[in-house]
Amino acid sequence: TPSIHTGMFASEDVFKMKASHNGLLHLATHGFYHTSQEALGGSFYRGLYSSNPKAVSDPMYRSGISFAGANRAWRGGRPPQGFEDGILTAKEISLMDMRGSDLVVLSACNTALGHVSKDGIYGLQRAFKKAGANSMILSLWRVDDNATRYMMRCFYINWQIYGMSKYDAFMAAQKQLRNFQGGL
Repeated sequence: TPSIHTGMFASEDVFKMKASHNGLLHLATHGFYHTSQEALGGSFYRGLYSSNPKAVSDPMYRSGISFAGANRAWRGGRPPQGFEDGILTAKEISLMDMRGSDLVVLSACNTALGHVSKDGIYGLQRAFKKAGANSMILSLWRVDDNATRYMMRCFYINWQIYGMSKYDAFMAAQKQLRNFQGGL
């Protein structure tokens, strides 16, 4: 049965506890990738990584997803003692064991962005792959909440109810979204 976490229960701590035990992970939250110049100007990086300046130069620290409590960390504040900051970096994800994850859906903006090098892209997709996720759905751009909700609903119906492969279900959902006539 699905385990749904919202609001303050959608925390980084809960994700880290439960992520490796799920075949399907669907995260509808804020994703990010910052260039090193953007990172140098952000209070999050100045506050949390001031003791490790190399972290700002590592794109795996500059890419991630936000959970409950992240706003405090983005403003440079510290989390309550014993709790995570709410910002799960690609570096942290890459160190997790997610071999039980058949599909990771990051229904959020900019989750496929990262630093491009001769060795590939360093960001969330590399992190989840390194952690052992079998397949992923990510976005290269900002996404509209209503359009994304409609498309993901179509994807899951196509995949789970109509028995399409993940790829075919996603392609069909994209087509359904393009053909949708009505108020998104």
